[in-house]
Amino acid sequence: MIVTITGAYKNAGDHLIGLRAKKLLETFVDADVINMDRKQTIDYELLNSARMVLLTGGPALQPAVFPDVYSLDLSKINVPVTMFGLGWKAGLGKTVGEFAFKPDASVFLDSLAQQELPVSARDFSSAELLKTKGFSEVLMTGCPAWYEIEKIEADYDLPAEINSVVLTAPAVPNQQMLKIAKDIKKQFPKAEKTLLFQSGFSSTHSKKSVEYSKTLNRFRSKLARAGWQVVSSESEVTKMMSVLTEADLHVGYRVHSHLFMLSQRKASLLIAEDARGESQNKTLGLADLNTLSSAAEIKNQMINVIENPEVINSAIGQMRQSYQQMQEYLAKLKVL
Repeated sequence: MIVTITGAYKNAGDHLIGLRAKKLLETFVDADVINMDRKQTIDYELLNSARMVLLTGGPALQPAVFPDVYSLDLSKINVPVTMFGLGWKAGLGKTVGEFAFKPDASVFLDSLAQQELPVSARDFSSAELLKTKGFSEVLMTGCPAWYEIEKIEADYDLPAEINSVVLTAPAVPNQQMLKIAKDIKKQFPKAEKTLLFQSGFSSTHSKKSVEYSKTLNRFRSKLARAGWQVVSSESEVTKMMSVLTEADLHVGYRVHSHLFMLSQRKASLLIAEDARGESQNKTLGLADLNTLSSAAEIKNQMINVIENPEVINSAIGQMRQSYQQMQEYLAKLKVL
């Protein structure tokens, strides 16, 4: 038995990570996988009855990864504990050299590093950060959400026509989104257009949730009047996947809507809000677009991803290469 510890709540993308991680583990390591919510009371008896404990998915590598993300007393766990697909969380344009963990978090990571187990990082920057913390065997496996196992060898084919476009709303409202929506409507006047709120209509921002929710709701109403279908996939990964599966093109701010589309070998353009999105784009060799990019630049790249199959297929090539690292990581887990 393996125990994964994840945090999946309003954001359907976090649920996607858990689903894909479970499928990979069941397929290549152990058919018995139990998930524990990182916010629930820690059942150390359960953890110690497992073969291993995997800290799984999401931007957990934050300054206070302990105790804010994982409040684990490692001295009470007698089985291997390692990371599966973790990524860093930092502001737009930040570098690994500018990042620092808080003292308690550093002690926690030092304890994990001393176990000398293989660790899995979801992008090159996160892998670099883990190496600076003394982890000796870091594999850049990519995010578990990269992998629809049955489609690993498939390529991206140009759609005959763009009949459906999904725009994912940002976590932090910006006027750029409205400009993008206008360009999409002009570029694809006959296509069905959906505005997807991956984490629901209410912001979870720690300090500005009320302000952000009001602004995003105003944007939502404006686009609905302009003919956009508005959908929330709050806590519903099945709904998120269903909406995206029907689309020929995704453009937007949500990393895991983007990754789901790529895993389905469909066209997608990610506009980074922070280092999470930036790192995914850089790791996959995709355009370095962010909330500071001009609408014209985003429009040009949007056209590029649907007219030039090499753009998406190059990213898929990186996914396949990283899948080899993923399989190596999982093989190492199997013999623990």
